Amino acid sequence: MREKIFKNGWFLFFLALFLVFLYPLLTLRQGFLGGDYGWQFYPWTQLYAEALKSGRGPVLWTPLIQSGFPLFAEGQTGMLYSLNLLFFRLLPFKIAYNGLFLSHFLMGGIFSYLFGRKRGMSPAAAALTALCFTFGSAYAGCFYNIVTMRTLVWFPLALYFVEVYLGDRKLWALFALSFVQTQSWLGGFAQTAAYSFLFIFLYYALRIAGDAALRKRAPLLHLKLAGSLGLSVLTALPQLWATLELAFHSSRILQEKTFILWGSAQPWSPVTLFLYPWSVFLRSNLYIGVLPFLLILLVRHRKNLKIWWILAAISFFFALGVFNPL
Repeated sequence: MREKIFKNGWFLFFLALFLVFLYPLLTLRQGFLGGDYGWQFYPWTQLYAEALKSGRGPVLWTPLIQSGFPLFAEGQTGMLYSLNLLFFRLLPFKIAYNGLFLSHFLMGGIFSYLFGRKRGMSPAAAALTALCFTFGSAYAGCFYNIVTMRTLVWFPLALYFVEVYLGDRKLWALFALSFVQTQSWLGGFAQTAAYSFLFIFLYYALRIAGDAALRKRAPLLHLKLAGSLGLSVLTALPQLWATLELAFHSSRILQEKTFILWGSAQPWSPVTLFLYPWSVFLRSNLYIGVLPFLLILLVRHRKNLKIWWILAAISFFFALGVFNPL
């Protein structure tokens, strides 16, 4: 254990910044209560927590919103999400509420660090990856709100299990992948979970394409992976079905293309990934940091980096939205 801690000592840097930035949540001096948190997530989860503690389970319907509302079908509540069930059933409400933020920031760092190490990164590089993924505005921790965080933190762990499966051909890795993707579906942001679902397939396809040994076993590998991800959809279906049914009654389905493509990335928005002060006049809120940008410029070109540039290009093409030539 001492050897592992020493070997992965760079991760302590991530933990130190985790404590620096989030200590007000640890001490319960502050919490996420502004905007949608105060209007929606806090009262929703309080009602949910009271129901769990009284043994009633998920809140299918509440009379406390207008003339009544199917709260379970509002997928952002994440009532079947495993950590919600655990925290709000066992812990006092305020500790559970803040604890979910803390645990997900920590999980995002741990999962992205594990994946980086699995892909052959040094401990320092993997720790930097954890910082970018957790504290960069483009990724899990600071992307939108707790719902997107619950959905996205599982993504690097899913890729980790794809790597385990491709390396060891162990079926347990596929069941683990299915469980992880199920948590992503149940996290509360089905649209983002669908993006993760798609990019797991893209990542897998690029890994197969770049490895001659894997291509020989490709048909069987494809079938097993598809079965694993298909199982995740079936497991999450009770929540997804209810959310889809409610979505058809939403006023948002009447919106036109402008609303659908709200938040599209502008062609020049990658500049603010590294130069945040420019975000004001470029109207882009994406940020990773200057240090990663410098490291990208300095790193030696290696063949095994090609998959990341392809995924980055596909991601940006999709993100363009209204600016997309298609």
